[in-house]
Amino acid sequence: MRSKKSAVVLGLLRRVKPVICNLSLDRKRAGSDLLGKLKKMPSDLRILPAAAPCPAEWMLPAGERGERVILYSHGGAYEGGSLLSSRPLAAALAQETGRRVLSYHYRLAPEHPFPAALEDALAVYRYLYREEGISPDAVALAGDSAGGGLSLALTLRLKELGEPLPGGIVCLSPWAELTGSASSHRTRAQDDPIIQSEGLHQSALHYAAGTALSSPYLSPVYGDLTGFPPVLIQVGTNEVLLGDSLLLKKRLEECQVPVRLTVFDGMWHVFHVFDLPETNEALEEIRLFLDGNLAENV
Repeated sequence: MRSKKSAVVLGLLRRVKPVICNLSLDRKRAGSDLLGKLKKMPSDLRILPAAAPCPAEWMLPAGERGERVILYSHGGAYEGGSLLSSRPLAAALAQETGRRVLSYHYRLAPEHPFPAALEDALAVYRYLYREEGISPDAVALAGDSAGGGLSLALTLRLKELGEPLPGGIVCLSPWAELTGSASSHRTRAQDDPIIQSEGLHQSALHYAAGTALSSPYLSPVYGDLTGFPPVLIQVGTNEVLLGDSLLLKKRLEECQVPVRLTVFDGMWHVFHVFDLPETNEALEEIRLFLDGNLAENV
């Protein structure tokens, strides 16, 4: 059962959804950046620029240990999101887990369609272990929405190239199936206070730019996930992408990958960005998952 506070936020989101869905892409991008700017950062968190191959910044919580890192990929349907918009969630991950978080801004569609985002993700991951000297098994990939799908696609690419895989993956409301064939796009359409499936499909086409939406690097659920590190998936019951998480769990289990799926009753797409009791619960689960599955490398 959702908390009273989340019920209030849900009501507000449902009222503003029609307005947000009809905004131009430029206004959506500006709006998400503004929300990121307005969110107050923890006073004991340091934010420093990173010398990565694309725009990136470190989130350094008090008492962090440098060998433990989260590589965070933001959401935004591959058309939006930035360092600013993703800063609140990246900061929350750093504060809760006590790990350094490297947040980066990959190139966006439609200006930079597939495989630009995947190329940037690969370059930043290589930067971590080749230049920063971070052991890959002490790195967790984390991402929300498209960032969750991108984290999975990156792992597929690393596997194909024979490069070291990360120690774990955290997917928050992942967009991992871009064809939109999951039944939740129909059954949850009225419940979802954020995503409109028609608009999401257009974003998928813009990002794919002619590549088949069922391609594993676009829809990782259709890839060979054998050998993946442990995966944690968090999703809400009130989102059209619920089916992505359910299918992802099924595919991981078929490939004998350790996976945990937590479905938060009454919650919506990437509810983690809001200050809610459910968010605290979700962040604690992420911390326990990482502590239990990632090498400390000390």
